[in-house]
Amino acid sequence: MSSTSLTARENCDTNDVNAVEFVKVAIVGAGASGLQCAHTLIRDFGFAPSDIVILEARERVGGRLYTTMETRRGLDGTSLHFAMDHGAAWVHGTGLDWEAPLSKEDRSFPMRNPMMALLEKATPSGESVYERHLNPIFLGNPWMRPQSIAHGANQIVLYVNGQELAKDSPLISLALKRHYALLDRVSDVGNTMFEQGEGMETTIQSVKETISKIQDEPNFRSELERLSEDDMEQVLALTPFYLHMIECWYGKETSDLQLCEFVDDKLNDDNADETYTAEGDFYGPHCTLKKGMSSILEPLLRDGVNKRIRLKEEVIKISNETNTVLLNTVLGTQIRANACVLTLPAGCLKETEGRYEFFEPAMSASKLEAISHMSMGSYKKVFLTFDRIFWPKEEAFLGMIRKSSFQTSDEPPGNCMLFDNLWARNDIPCIEAVLSGSAGSWAVGKNDEIIRDHVLSFMKDAMGIADEISSYCQDCQVTRWEEDPYSRGAYSSMSLGALNRHVEELRNPEWEGRLIFSGEATVTEFAGSVHAALFSGRNSAEKVNEYCTLVEAKLCCSQLDDAADKIGFLKPSKLNW
Repeated sequence: MSSTSLTARENCDTNDVNAVEFVKVAIVGAGASGLQCAHTLIRDFGFAPSDIVILEARERVGGRLYTTMETRRGLDGTSLHFAMDHGAAWVHGTGLDWEAPLSKEDRSFPMRNPMMALLEKATPSGESVYERHLNPIFLGNPWMRPQSIAHGANQIVLYVNGQELAKDSPLISLALKRHYALLDRVSDVGNTMFEQGEGMETTIQSVKETISKIQDEPNFRSELERLSEDDMEQVLALTPFYLHMIECWYGKETSDLQLCEFVDDKLNDDNADETYTAEGDFYGPHCTLKKGMSSILEPLLRDGVNKRIRLKEEVIKISNETNTVLLNTVLGTQIRANACVLTLPAGCLKETEGRYEFFEPAMSASKLEAISHMSMGSYKKVFLTFDRIFWPKEEAFLGMIRKSSFQTSDEPPGNCMLFDNLWARNDIPCIEAVLSGSAGSWAVGKNDEIIRDHVLSFMKDAMGIADEISSYCQDCQVTRWEEDPYSRGAYSSMSLGALNRHVEELRNPEWEGRLIFSGEATVTEFAGSVHAALFSGRNSAEKVNEYCTLVEAKLCCSQLDDAADKIGFLKPSKLNW
């Protein structure tokens, strides 16, 4: 368990369970957003820790940031220790150089990743943030920029139909060229629809539907005719892998990705990666953390925040009372607050629609519409430990493609699989398979053994291994955010038909400003990321401060009015006397 995890309700000063407690601010959820909100209220707006309570349903803090320290036997027999992130694991771009002397304006959003600000706070004076915390893996976004970031830096090995492709294989260049040409045509289709007044349709039409039409175009098919039959088969098998990488980035299939996501992204085959526009990430290296994502949480627990967290105290009802919000918890506690910040993931918000009177009264129609247009991406990590390393050790990604075959409902869908290969370089015989989108949905509810066997079978077919590699496998751990009742998915995304106004409505307060919505789903540009959760925590703290300031101003005016009334009553009496 991470060192930042809290384990007992005693971490929060509490009153009698049967009494109604009063605080200025009740925060539901001790994930990145909730902790950032509390931290900002105390550090930036002068709230006292005692003004705040954070109610967390789990027995730990962090939400979908969850780090455990693992021990594995290395190839030489020694015990090796490392951090394993079961949820979020990446700093998706450091932004500008955090160690350069920049103005306050340059350090602000969106130039810099807020995760870096927290890592800076967690770094002792005189030490480097990079050296203490960061493992730079890629120079940019490899999921969206495979040509320059993954292949250009020799950070990926590909296996197609049982064979390892040479890194300088012309088939890779052909597949990349076809991939970028495909995305360019997708963008053309979307831009044309906008020009013809059909912009709204780009939110309903999926990328997969668009691609299917493009692939049937004669000009697009003719490029393959000059290839031999074997080479054509390889290119046709490899090209979808780069779309699969995009699916891993978004956590959803192209059949669920809105066409509008790719509108205006005009690409050039020769410099598509160099002209890349950030898609929810920051410029700069994409890194993992040496001690895991718990390093992000540690600074947020300072200044008394950790003492205001109540673990294993699920909120079961939120009611709008006169000028306050009343929260009921599973322990029977009632808490009355001037303002409530709700950081429930989108998947849990959708579930509240079926829970009797979770909100009393119900949310506004516009809020319910916004929630209905949100969805949760499926992203399962299958962490495998072996007694040997039988794959390349240095490259960060392994891409595996197997031949198409008839698939039953008992088999995982798709012919592509991405593997994170971040441990073998340190002689730790571990690798992580990514099951996203429909493959992730397939794995929901299945036990670890079934998932493990299918991943191993996929590896065996794609790599062309004759041995039964299941005998090498010593351990398998599968993340289950989709099954987790307190997340119901890995990270948020917009359903087909969703508009930016739905995200904006999702973060709009209810109940005259007393009920404030926060979390990564409420940030349009960065939805689904840790930095989105941090931005939303700051934003919700600002809304809380504005609302509480207004409440105090009204109270002050009311007291002045009362005083004036009393003075007005006494003056005539004195004059008459």
